[in-house]
Amino acid sequence: MGTVFCGDVGHLYFRVLSDFIEIAVVVVPIVAPILLADPSANITAVWLGVMIGLNIQTSFLTPPFGFALFYLRGVADQVVKTVSIYKGVVPFIGLQLLALVITGFFPSLVNYLPNRTYLTSESAPPPMNPRIQPCLEEQVLTLYANQETSLVAAIDAMASVDASYMSSAANQVLQDSLGKARDTFVKVENIYQTKAELTDFSKGYEALHYQVRDIQFNVRNNKRLVEDAQLQLRRLEDISLNDNRRAALEAKIDELGRFNELLEASIPQEWATQRPMFEKLNKAEKQSRTQYRRNVDEAYEGIQELRLWISQVPKLAQMKNDVAALALSIDQLDAKSAMAAIKLQEQQLGELAGVSSIKSKLSKTRRALKGSKYDPEKAKGLHNQAMQMLDVEIVWRERALTDLAPALVSYDMAIKESIGLRLQERMSDDLATTVSACMATHKDISLQF
Repeated sequence: MGTVFCGDVGHLYFRVLSDFIEIAVVVVPIVAPILLADPSANITAVWLGVMIGLNIQTSFLTPPFGFALFYLRGVADQVVKTVSIYKGVVPFIGLQLLALVITGFFPSLVNYLPNRTYLTSESAPPPMNPRIQPCLEEQVLTLYANQETSLVAAIDAMASVDASYMSSAANQVLQDSLGKARDTFVKVENIYQTKAELTDFSKGYEALHYQVRDIQFNVRNNKRLVEDAQLQLRRLEDISLNDNRRAALEAKIDELGRFNELLEASIPQEWATQRPMFEKLNKAEKQSRTQYRRNVDEAYEGIQELRLWISQVPKLAQMKNDVAALALSIDQLDAKSAMAAIKLQEQQLGELAGVSSIKSKLSKTRRALKGSKYDPEKAKGLHNQAMQMLDVEIVWRERALTDLAPALVSYDMAIKESIGLRLQERMSDDLATTVSACMATHKDISLQF
């Protein structure tokens, strides 16, 4: 008897699970793309899955089509009446509905733990991930307000370091980076300003938006009804036998048309000016964030680029002898072999940063040996220029390795959690925890539609 009962329970579980899968396969492709379309809404697939699961689980317990009730009826003793089963599940239905309401109104109960686990894991997305930008910036903008003085001091300290010995290209990279770092505070202020303008305008616009969207929703529904009626009219084949039906459909079409005219006329006149104004302010707020992101990325990329240039000086110094040996290749080898040797050095230089001008000069050297343009003297002259440029590059990088690199490291440490945060490999655990809490709550973006 016990074996039979366990088998029945297993069959019951399998049937419930299979019904869930069948219903979910139908529902999810329809609902999920709509809800998950805009990442800024923070509606997660986990929360959606839990809501669908709770909803379907509730449906299994509600008569008259509660599958679980019928399965239970099949395995229960005949003494147990069907009505008793219905009465017995009422508390469980209430608990299911309560859980559904709580999950709907407090999505953070579902979203927080998966978000935190994901953002603090080894496979966590980088801070540049588009989905986490709104919540990430919410924390970083607060950081700017609290640390602006120290950040400006770090920028000034970096600007005061003597870098006159560097190449013009390196100096330009440093100055551009520091300039954009200073512009960050202007970009942040612009975000605050555009956000405040949008928020203030939305307070008076919100009621108008919902009013008009409701009217437009009814208008669209009526137009669909008109289209259905017109389709039925076209399907009437025998006019003499369908006069009454045709008249009724035509009357319905006319009535719906007049009703739509009244609905469209009820749209407040200020809608024509208020909606474009909202879209303009909303676009300005988004543009201010885009400008901020581009600015901080470029500000930090310059520092990363300089540090890479300086760190590669040992490899560059090792290549000096190989590049110098190209002079013998030009003198002693045939044109094809000499060009191949030069091409090899170009490829090796291509693996290093900040030496494109030297690589370009070697490319011109190689072309001077090509075909009818074969000119070994010109090639030697171009090679000498490349060697001079290489010597200059090595000299300033070796000096920067001792004089500038420590300052760059200190500056990097000062801005990496603010200006340079988006270009880090991952967030700190503390920041990931805060961002997880922010992302666990849904955001209302209905005014944008």
